[in-house]
Amino acid sequence: MIDYEGLDRNFQFLVLEVQKQLEATRSLLHEPSERLIYKVLSRDSYTDALKALIEKKCISYFRHYPTIDKSSANLVTAINVTTINLERMADFCANIAKQTRRIAEPSCLHGLNCDDYFAELLEAIPQVSAAFDNVDTSTALQLCQTESRLDRLYENDFHTIRDRLRAGGSDTDDLLACLYVVHYLERMGDSLLNIGEAVLFAATGEKVKLHEYLRLRDALTTRQPDSTMRDYKFEFNWETQSGCRIAKIVDTSDAPKDSEAIFKKGQAEKMRNERLNIARWEKVRPHLPPRVLEFRESEDDAVLLLEFIDGLTIRDLILNGDVARTDESLTAFETTLESVWKATATPVPVNAEFVRQIRTRLDDVFRIHPELLEDHAEIGDSSAGSLEELLDKAQQLDAALIAPFSVLIHGDMNTDNILFTAKDSSIHLIDLHRSCDSDYVQDVSVFLVSNFRVPILDAEVRHELNRVTLRHYAFARRFAASTDDITFSARLALGLARSYITSTRFELDLEFARLMYGRAVYLLERLVAHHPAPWSEFELTEDIMVY
Repeated sequence: MIDYEGLDRNFQFLVLEVQKQLEATRSLLHEPSERLIYKVLSRDSYTDALKALIEKKCISYFRHYPTIDKSSANLVTAINVTTINLERMADFCANIAKQTRRIAEPSCLHGLNCDDYFAELLEAIPQVSAAFDNVDTSTALQLCQTESRLDRLYENDFHTIRDRLRAGGSDTDDLLACLYVVHYLERMGDSLLNIGEAVLFAATGEKVKLHEYLRLRDALTTRQPDSTMRDYKFEFNWETQSGCRIAKIVDTSDAPKDSEAIFKKGQAEKMRNERLNIARWEKVRPHLPPRVLEFRESEDDAVLLLEFIDGLTIRDLILNGDVARTDESLTAFETTLESVWKATATPVPVNAEFVRQIRTRLDDVFRIHPELLEDHAEIGDSSAGSLEELLDKAQQLDAALIAPFSVLIHGDMNTDNILFTAKDSSIHLIDLHRSCDSDYVQDVSVFLVSNFRVPILDAEVRHELNRVTLRHYAFARRFAASTDDITFSARLALGLARSYITSTRFELDLEFARLMYGRAVYLLERLVAHHPAPWSEFELTEDIMVY
């Protein structure tokens, strides 16, 4: 506990006060009376005052120690979160007291699990102080798990009250008040869950939900049975737009092991796909994807523990302005990519269905930017029609624009999914859950637009992004020519349109979103206008790819 201007004493008093409130509320439900109601309600202001005082001291602590170490900062933050939730529990006690005034016949509480709720709560509250005394993760887990037990009690009581209401009778008002009572008791479990997760934050330095912590613990201790969570340092600051929770893990113990790893938790199907695709890429090109160190699956989600690859993404290299290293990475990337395409090519025509991909994401696009529904974009002297007017026409063209062969594609070939390791000039691919056999043009278009959509307008950076874009476009054109792929340019136009439109859902700047949207509409109009001329005559201009 932090000893600062009596903060530890104030916190202990708050814990004790909540315990007293719970005991008084339990007595009130046993023998409802105005005296006990007043006792509970009158003490609510004291918990409010303690909460305000603790919050003030937490803020003052940060001001008093501007260079505070991270562990102390995490502890003070966790104390503040816990204080808020303790005061909320006291509020629930006051709410229960008010509900008892609506109960005409206290016997309506018979048959409910009120005593069981209080048994759980009064066992948990003293553990709050103990958890902060030692920043103890095992105690934190016990606090978190109280929530699920209270949920089960509430579920039983809900059904009991529902059945009584369905049976009819004159006690409807009493039963509704009883439902509120048990609801507030169940809500206290949510507060204890928040408190337990606050202790986990103080212990790990990261905001980890209970289910994430348990999955992380299980994955790590399966690999190192003798290890504890204190042996690891976590960094949950990795960004993702795929809905996955990603962390870098460093093993700080002395045991022999892989000292660093990547923890990735997400939807079970997505994680299964990534695991299978990693195995497939490994067969095609050993060491191209990260190794799977551990995989654990439940009904709703799954966890991958992956090898940590020490390198920089191509996007990082571009933004760092390291032109020589960027070119080195692009050479390695293009060499690797071409070898994979040749190794996995099968003479089976394939359609990436770019227009279908656009349609599946339009709801998300217009939810972020409803203004685009009415927009008409202008590119140069050409006025482009609205997207909806073009999609039906483009759908027919898309169906005819089939790649002459299929290859293994990444499925999301953004520049931040491509790692370059300088020490051996090697390329590695990450985030492979979308990999499949499809049109290589999809990966090319995603790569090109991933450069365009970088929200940096600095002239030097934009010049480098454009240079990388045009270099990769030239590489893809050479590959298309070497394989007699005569519809490459037309399919790339569709792929670019798809990537421009779908990228707008990740861009909050309306003007920049309009810029990408307008380019997509323009490309679709050009394709529609070109038909029925031969697709081998369709040409893309480089200015549509650069900013």
